[in-house]
Amino acid sequence: PPIRFEYNQNYEFAGLTTELEELQSKDVKVPTSYDEAMKGQYSSYWQAATNEEIKSLMEHEVFEVVDEDSCKKAISTKWVFDIKRKATGVIDRFKARLVARGFCQKKGIDYEETFSPVVSFASIRLLLTIAGSLKLHVHQVDIKTAFLNGEIDKEIYVKPPPGYSEPNKVWKLKKSLYG
Repeated sequence: PPIRFEYNQNYEFAGLTTELEELQSKDVKVPTSYDEAMKGQYSSYWQAATNEEIKSLMEHEVFEVVDEDSCKKAISTKWVFDIKRKATGVIDRFKARLVARGFCQKKGIDYEETFSPVVSFASIRLLLTIAGSLKLHVHQVDIKTAFLNGEIDKEIYVKPPPGYSEPNKVWKLKKSLYG
């Protein structure tokens, strides 16, 4: 791609940048738990990724910390880890996403409906066809925290994730969370 589209991901929390380009995807195993991530060789990268996710949740005011005894039932949370790669296979960044383990909820008791906006590939193809026929420039944007704009009108509590919990505290969600 042209130079103007180059992207350099910086990890604000740990100052980890250029080393990522030296790592090949085959050298790194994606952890399945927080403990596994924090005990492994790349723990500083995974810690930076979890810090980035928590920072994003705090900036978007997704939750407020409340006393555990003030909630009905808190849903557990889990870290989901992934590695984002460039087209060449070189690691671009380590990613951590906090998800609520909502499968333990019961319809009509803990929730009424579920909704997850997804893209229609037919719509994208149509827009690209129109743009191509009119010789328009197309730009793509990835909004990594778009889901955090969903307001919640019910009382939902989650247990803080491993590595970020406080004794006798839970999070009251003010906005939606994955899961």
